[in-house]
Amino acid sequence: MLGAELGTCSDTLLATIKGSRQAIKTGLFHVTFNLLSIALGLALFYPFTALVKTISGGASVERTLANAHMLFNIFGVLIFIGTIPFFEKQLNRLLPDKIG
Repeated sequence: MLGAELGTCSDTLLATIKGSRQAIKTGLFHVTFNLLSIALGLALFYPFTALVKTISGGASVERTLANAHMLFNIFGVLIFIGTIPFFEKQLNRLLPDKIG
């Protein structure tokens, strides 16, 4: 599941080739967001899996995995939504709209 999260970045980055600066910034944010979410997910792996098992009850493996993926994405957004202005400033500094 974590590998799939990182794999989605390749599509986004491919879409930014020869794109606008805004498209490139979006792609870089997506990669950064996913890398940080994955790192946090690995750091909290055991508590997260315990939560997923509790929420899933005796559900099938497929349903449990779907629950894990959904929770992972929801938690990632909730945790990092407050950092968007910080990342926007950093990306604008890294890739300004106008050079000079």
